[in-house]
Parts: sequence; C-alpha cells; structure tokens
Amino acid sequence: MRRVIVIILSFILVSAFCNQIINSKQEKEVLERSPYYLSFASIGAISLESRLDCWARIKKTSTSEEIRQSMENILETLNFPVNSKGFVNRKYPLSMTFCSSYGDFRIQLTGQSDEQSGETYFILSLVSSKSSSSYLRSLPKILSDGSNLDWTSYYLFTGRIDHSLSTESQQKILHTVMKTLESEVVESFHEKNIVSMTGYSQSIEKISPPVLMGKKKYNVQVAARSNWKEGKTYIYIGSPLIMQNY
Repeated sequence: MRRVIVIILSFILVSAFCNQIINSKQEKEVLERSPYYLSFASIGAISLESRLDCWARIKKTSTSEEIRQSMENILETLNFPVNSKGFVNRKYPLSMTFCSSYGDFRIQLTGQSDEQSGETYFILSLVSSKSSSSYLRSLPKILSDGSNLDWTSYYLFTGRIDHSLSTESQQKILHTVMKTLESEVVESFHEKNIVSMTGYSQSIEKISPPVLMGKKKYNVQVAARSNWKEGKTYIYIGSPLIMQNY
C-alpha cells in the first residue's frame, strides 16, 4: 500500500513539474512574439514594466454612490480584489480614487462627476512589472464588454540600458527600435538628454490602431532619456503615443 502511495505522489509531482515547464515555455513564447519585447531585445535593453492608461465617460452626472458602484463593477470585471480601504473620496469636484496592488500589478482607478459638462469620467492606470503585453492588450475589450463603456487606451513600455548614451547614440538605438517595429519616422526631436521619434507602422496596426493629428497618422512613439548620475538610459515605447512624462 505504501508503495502505491509513493508511486501516486511521484506521478503528481512529475506532472506538476512538467506543467510548470510547459507554462514557462508558453509564457516565454508569448513574450518573444511581442513586437515591443523584440524591440527592447534588438538594442540590448532590459524590460522594466508595461503600462495601460485608458479612459471612458458617461454622458450624465453621477452621485458618489453611483461612482462607487461603477468603479466596483470595473474592478470586478478585471477580477481585481476590491478593498474598501482603497477608496478615497473628494467632494469638490465630486470624485473617487481607488489605488491598490495585486500580484505583479498596480492599479489606480478614478471616477469623477463634472457638473459643467454633465458627464462622468473614469480613468484607469494599470502597471505590470512583466514585459508581456498580451494581458494588457486584452483589457480594453474585457472592460468594454463588462462595463458597457467605450474605452480609449494608450500603452507605455519601459526598458533600460545600463549605460548613459549621447544624443547621437540615442538616435541610433531609436532608429533600430523603429526598424524592428517596421515603422517609418514621421517626426523626431531632441533636447538636452532626451530624444523622441513618432511614426507609423502598418505591421502593428492591428494591435496599435493609429491616431490622426492633422493630416499625419501615428501609432508608435519611442523615446530615450539618459540619466548621467545613474549611468543609465531609459527607453520608452508608446502605443500609439506616449501619454506620460518621461
């Protein structure tokens, strides 16, 4: 009987170990298929985090209770634990903010009622320490289906090179990133220790729909910022554009 139990336990352990190897392999394959992961790899950058910023609105004002209910619905749609201590209220303007962490994710969700426009706004920021963008990419559809709101989404992927680079070197590595993304450079600028380029790539249009600004079309922005004190250079890839300060 003891021998049978040992055999069963051994089988369970071997199966669990095999499943872990398969899951790790599948996760690695997902990462390697990401054009943003490949972009960081092409310049030898370490991927630091992925970020999703999105917003939606309701064409009516809301009470504090209605904002709270809508926010809880959004969090439940994301399968994010709702902790009542995470909510902070403000009366002027009427708004509510929820901040929390769960696993590899940090979340901030804000709801605000605007009397002047007669609308209610929701702004969501979700940051992951993992470089995979597949989960973040799936969230806008999950949010739209679960909350019945139309969400506008922007992504930011951050990486790091452990060297301070000159402006010329920053320009070279950003051109390499744009080449990896098969993007033409539409505009570029540099100042002090920062270089930025915006462009359009047909190859990533399905995962990064373009935006129009005037007559120009964009769906990717890349930037490099050298920190001479740290001796490091930070690389940013925005999809379709960088919305955060860098």
